[in-house]
Amino acid sequence: MTDTENTILMLLKACFSVSLDVGNVSEVNWHDVEKLSKKHNILPLVLQGVFNLSLTNTAPYEMLKRWKNHTISVMLRNNYLMYLQHKAIESILRENIPYAILKGASVAVCYPNPDVRMLGDIDILVPQGLCGEASRILERDGYKMHQHAHEHKFHYRLSKKGCDIELHYAVSVFPDNKAGKNAQKFMQNALEKTDIKTLNGYRFNVLLPQSQSISLLSHMERHMVSSDMGLRQLCDWYAHVNSLDSVHFQDKIVPLIEQTGLRRFAEALTVICVNWLGLDTARAAWCSDISEQKVQNLLEDILHAEDLGRSQPERSVGSVFVKEYGKKDCKISLLQTTIRNLNISAKNQFPIIKYLPVLFPFFWIYLSLRYWVRSMQGKRPKYSFAKTARISYARKKLYREFELFRIKKK
Repeated sequence: MTDTENTILMLLKACFSVSLDVGNVSEVNWHDVEKLSKKHNILPLVLQGVFNLSLTNTAPYEMLKRWKNHTISVMLRNNYLMYLQHKAIESILRENIPYAILKGASVAVCYPNPDVRMLGDIDILVPQGLCGEASRILERDGYKMHQHAHEHKFHYRLSKKGCDIELHYAVSVFPDNKAGKNAQKFMQNALEKTDIKTLNGYRFNVLLPQSQSISLLSHMERHMVSSDMGLRQLCDWYAHVNSLDSVHFQDKIVPLIEQTGLRRFAEALTVICVNWLGLDTARAAWCSDISEQKVQNLLEDILHAEDLGRSQPERSVGSVFVKEYGKKDCKISLLQTTIRNLNISAKNQFPIIKYLPVLFPFFWIYLSLRYWVRSMQGKRPKYSFAKTARISYARKKLYREFELFRIKKK
C-alpha cells in the first residue's frame, strides 16, 4: 500500500475510534489524501478522523477549510435526501405497502457520527408484486421513471429534483445454484418483520440484522464484480458488524452467511476491518479459515476502486463476462459465463424467448449492438473491448478466489 492509502485507513480508523496511537504524519501528501478520499466518497469520514486525532494543525489550513465546506454540503444534502425519503415512505405507507430502506440511511445510523456518512440514492425494498403499484405512487408524486428502468434485473429507478430512488423488488440477483437459492428464499421473507430506526428525526423501517447482513454482502459482491467496491462499502460493513452483539452475529448470522455461499467474502471483509479499521478482534473470532493473502488481495482491490465504476465503464460492462450464475457449483469458462449471462439478460427483458430459445443467438447480437448504439448516442459510457477483457479476466479470478455463492463442502 502507498503512504496515502495507509494515511486514509488510519484516519478512517480514527473516525470510528479516537483511541489511536498516531505515527509521524509530517510527510503526508494531503493533496493525494484529498483526491483519493473524494474518489471513494469518504472525505467527511476522513475529516472526522482528522478532528479525532487533533491533526488540524498538520494538514494545510486552506485544504481543511475546503474539506469542511464539502462536509457541510454533504450534511445538508443528506438531510434533504432524508426528507425526500420520508415523503416517499409516507406515500407508500398510505397504500399499505410494506417496505424497508436498504443501504444508505439504514447503515448510516450505525456510524458514530451518522451525518458524515454520505448518502447517495434512496434504496427502498418493497414486495415484488407491489413494486409496480409503488412506482406509480412515486410517479404521481412527481418522480419520473428512467427510460430503461425496466431493463434492470431487480429494481426500477426513478428521479426527481436531483434525487434518485431505486425501488427494489429484490435486494440482488442470486445465482441459480444451491447457495443462490438459499439466499433468494431467505430474502423473499425479509419484509415480514423489520426494525425501526431514527435518523435526523425521521423514522424508517430497516431489515433485521440477518437480512441486512445478506443485503450488504450481496450489494458489495455486485459492486466488486460489476463496477468497484470502494472504502465507503467497507466502512458500512464495519459499522454494521460493530453495531451487533458479537455472540448473536457468530451464532445466528454467520451460519446464514455460510448457507448463502458468502462466508469467505465476509471473512475477508471482517478481517480487513479488524486489521485496518480497528474492529474488535472478538467480532472476527469466526474468521479462522481466511488466508492473509486473500485479505490483502481484497483490500488492494477496494483501494484501487474509482468512483464505484463511473470512471471505468469497462468494469461495469465486464460483469457479463465474470458473474457465474450456473446451476451447479462448478467453474465455467469466460465464454460459457458470457453466453449464460447474456441468456439471463435476454430472458429478463424479452419473456418470449423462454418459449422460443432458438432466438437466443439473435438476442446476443441485439443486446451487444444496442449497448454500442447507446454508447455512440451518449446514453451509455464508451469502453474499450480489449481493456474490458483484461479487467474481466482479473475480476473472474478474484470472484473465484472467494468462492462467491458457493457452499464449501465439508
